[in-house]
Amino acid sequence: MPGGKVEEEESPTQAAVREASEEIGVEVELEKPFYTGEFQKDGNLYIWHAYLASTDEEPEIMEDVFDDMKWFTAEGLDEAKLAPNIEMIEPALRKVLK
Repeated sequence: MPGGKVEEEESPTQAAVREASEEIGVEVELEKPFYTGEFQKDGNLYIWHAYLASTDEEPEIMEDVFDDMKWFTAEGLDEAKLAPNIEMIEPALRKVLK
């Protein structure tokens, strides 16, 4: 899942579109909000937003911080190593992926 920080003068939706372009090289159309929540990391509190989005383009890794990119089914999430904030929404992801 592409992600990152919202920059000054940018809305969360604008950030989601920008991050998809920067991280996986696709222009996305946001369909609807999926989740808004909080998580803590290194003593900091973060608010994050997730959206359901679509694209007609084939994604590819655009940044050196990623080694691999995979598609998952709901069942495949059992084998996936998810970030802690993504683990929080795993039940909802399973419903969307079915």
